[in-house]
Amino acid sequence: MYKTRQHYKNDLLAQLCKKADQYIDEKLNQRLQASQDQGSVEPLALVALSSVASTTLETFPVNAINSPTPCALHIPYHKKGKTIKVASGNVYPGRILHHSVLLEDYARVKVKSVI
Repeated sequence: MYKTRQHYKNDLLAQLCKKADQYIDEKLNQRLQASQDQGSVEPLALVALSSVASTTLETFPVNAINSPTPCALHIPYHKKGKTIKVASGNVYPGRILHHSVLLEDYARVKVKSVI
């Protein structure tokens, strides 16, 4: 019978969350103590990041596009990570398409050829 390690993973995640909560509480208390020592209470600003930004610090190349840039669409066709090119085109900067705002995970693309 196969023995999973899910209990170990769950315990590890719980420990990590507990340490993160302690760290955040400590930093908030330090900031609150520092603002009380100065005599004025400074409001704490909490910035709500997007779900992607809150989980990773990487930037995506599509966000740095300033002019029309060539691109290609590849799809996986083998288990070993091989891909095949199925289309090519240009990606354009901007978040508006046909007078509508695009969602965060989308980009403006004009297809030149389909293979």
